[in-house]
Parts: sequence; C-alpha cells; structure tokens
Amino acid sequence: IQGRKAGHAHYLTRREGQTIISETTMVLQVGRGGQVIKVTQRQTSRETLAGEPVSLVSEMDLSLIRIRISARFEGRKVHLTGQQLGQRIDRTYLLDRVPKLSWGLYLEQLNYGLKPGTTYTSYTYDPTTRADATLPVTTRICPPELVDLFGRKVRAVKAVQTMKIPTAIGEISAEITSWLDSR
Repeated sequence: IQGRKAGHAHYLTRREGQTIISETTMVLQVGRGGQVIKVTQRQTSRETLAGEPVSLVSEMDLSLIRIRISARFEGRKVHLTGQQLGQRIDRTYLLDRVPKLSWGLYLEQLNYGLKPGTTYTSYTYDPTTRADATLPVTTRICPPELVDLFGRKVRAVKAVQTMKIPTAIGEISAEITSWLDSR
C-alpha cells in the first residue's frame, strides 16, 4: 500500500480424482492509529477438470469479525450456507452466468495466451464481496519484463487483472499484477 509491503499471498493447486482443488491464503496488515490491523482471507475451491465450479469455501478473519461462507454450484445456481456477523446464512441465488473460479480462470488464461496487447474479461465469484452476481475481472497482457526472482533476473510476461467491486457509494477497482513465465 502506497509503495510499501502490506501482506502476502500463498496459492496451492492440486488434483483430487476428477476435480481440481485450489487454496488461496491472503494476509494483509495495515497500521492504523498506532495499531496493526490484520486481515486474513482463505478460499478453497473445487472445480471440474474442465473448469466448471463445484464448491467454494470462503473464510475471512477481520481481527474481531469472522465470516465463513460455503457455496455449492449447479450451473448458474449457487447455494450459500454459513455464518456472518453472528447471523446464519442459507440462501440460493441464480447468477447472471456460470462463474470461473481459480482453475477456470487459469484455463481461460491458457486459452487466450500471453501475447502482449491481449485483453479479455472473465467473470468470477466471491460471496463475501457480492453474493447475488458474478464479478468482472479484466486481464491485460503486457510486454515481458526482467524481474528479480530471489536475486536472479528472469524474463517474465506481466499480466494485470482489474476487478470492479460494487460498494454502497459506487464501484471501486482492485488491481493485481502478476509476472508469468511463458514457457
């Protein structure tokens, strides 16, 4: 944040039978008023080998507030259960389209390729951000750059993903930059 390290993320993907399990843990620490506020988000998704969503568990720890939501997918239909702010959740939504989760987004990136100038929009799902609809993620592939990888220079393709997130006061954009080995 503002040019300083504020956290880290860890990603793990593995195959179990005919499904792909993707686990993401993201930790963000922000200093505010002399105190450090720690936010931890964990997501575990299960998808078919073809990238169709099966289930998703999203857990968020906002220091004193804990949220846990489980999602089961049947095409465009998602059924949510869990706890948020002490309230039990048990709802079903018909989404605007079938979302792409971690593995599905990866397969889509392989389909579009890493040619600089390539831009495409995918639709993902995060019940803690918006339960009733998918969220657009625009990916822009940039020219390769030399990146320092633990002391050695590696040529990697830069990919910038921008997600539009609805809020009560309008839409905000969240941007993630990744460097990918094109081999």
